[in-house]
Amino acid sequence: MSELLLDVLPWSLIGPPREQKLYVLTLVFLAAGSLLALAAVRLARLEVVAAAVAGAAVAAWLLSNGAGEGGTLLVVFPGNGLTLADLAAIPAVALVAVLSVRRLRAPH
Repeated sequence: MSELLLDVLPWSLIGPPREQKLYVLTLVFLAAGSLLALAAVRLARLEVVAAAVAGAAVAAWLLSNGAGEGGTLLVVFPGNGLTLADLAAIPAVALVAVLSVRRLRAPH
């Protein structure tokens, strides 16, 4: 398990300092968004805010995790594709999906 975590989120970053700082900042934002979405599963009043924060964190992560991309798993376009680091967004995406489905099924 720890090897998988190190593959997805490398502890030694490459690239210029600005890119490394952006990587760490978006990783913290992604973790905070995931935790908020997890809390919203239990506290319904947080649903909208949690889904917005987690969704924004996923977008920020996918667009700016260049310092720790890791290996490419799937090439979508030349020079662009799904990387190991992109897998870190899966928990937040799953939680936002759960919150969204629950919100859609709630009586109005």
